[in-house]
Amino acid sequence: MGKRPSWLLIGALEIAYKHGILRFIDDPNGSGTACEIGGNWFYFSMCDCYTPSEMLRDEGLRCMLEWVYDALEGKGGMREVDPDEYGYYIAVLKESGCYKPLEWRTA
Repeated sequence: MGKRPSWLLIGALEIAYKHGILRFIDDPNGSGTACEIGGNWFYFSMCDCYTPSEMLRDEGLRCMLEWVYDALEGKGGMREVDPDEYGYYIAVLKESGCYKPLEWRTA
């Protein structure tokens, strides 16, 4: 199976956001914004001075979803560093029907 295209997961993240499965929340440990998928949350950007509503207003949803994608799939991202936690978030997206990855053949 080849690498999934980024647009597929970013689209799933957008659907999850629209259905309330992915939420941008106030950082539980201080100031800033975190991403919550299912019952767990993680940091997805280096901006620690914005509330979720300020970040959405100033950066836009698409930009924030791309940052979430990078936190999950990017170099040094969760997929690489913590495959179990990554698996949890992908499972939530799949079980909710937001993410239906295609199988890519390299033949």
